[in-house]
Amino acid sequence: MYSNNSKKVILITGCNKGIGYTLVEILIKQNLNMNIIFTARNDNLGNTSMNKLISKYPQSRSFLFYHQLDITSKESINSIINWIKSKFKKIDILFNNAGVYNNPKEEVINTNVFGTFNITTMFLEKNIINNKGKIISVGSGLGCFSCAGNHQIYFRNAKSINDLINLANRYLKENWTSAPYSISKLLIHLFAKILGEDAEIKRKEISVYAMDPGWCKTDMGGRGAPHPPEHGANIGLFLIKLPDGINPKLQGKYFNSPSESPSSF
Repeated sequence: MYSNNSKKVILITGCNKGIGYTLVEILIKQNLNMNIIFTARNDNLGNTSMNKLISKYPQSRSFLFYHQLDITSKESINSIINWIKSKFKKIDILFNNAGVYNNPKEEVINTNVFGTFNITTMFLEKNIINNKGKIISVGSGLGCFSCAGNHQIYFRNAKSINDLINLANRYLKENWTSAPYSISKLLIHLFAKILGEDAEIKRKEISVYAMDPGWCKTDMGGRGAPHPPEHGANIGLFLIKLPDGINPKLQGKYFNSPSESPSSF
């Protein structure tokens, strides 16, 4: 087991490129005294990306750790849970960044929604997140109620995670809109809201946030995007650095800028 218990542990999903990779690099450069778990679905891409960072920042070798993770696979999630238990016991921050965009709707919902829900709920069920930890999930400005059109009332009335799962499955069957990415991110925003109100989350004082990184120049955002990936990563960094414990004014809220001013969706 890794013995430095004074360091917080953050796990970031989808690190091999884009916002995830940039956030890891910023955390290394800021020297926040954290152990960083760098994950990727593809082992070759993940190891290559992490080794690139280690070559650039040799000091990171002591606090940057790699593990394969496919959030669409419960077997993969269980594997990293067991590894965390043996290596660190628990983590302090779960940063849900992994996602897909221009893919078939089934893959978008399975990854962005069910994958994010599964890793979060499994980590909570297995007590992998420390008290006063954080759960931060990457949403999108596209994930607004209006993207659901005439069906938005169902989203506004959702009260539980099971309601969100049922909505996701209903969308897949009925195909309300041709914008599955937008629907997936609306569900992520609602997931943060509902999770933030959960009694057990409150008892453990785990803060829960959703964030919009903005339209950034990544493989997902494209070259025409107005912002560099640092723009989105810095919003994540702001939430990571918020004081531990629950601030009722911020809990479960959605942020699109690095400030204590939540936005609506």
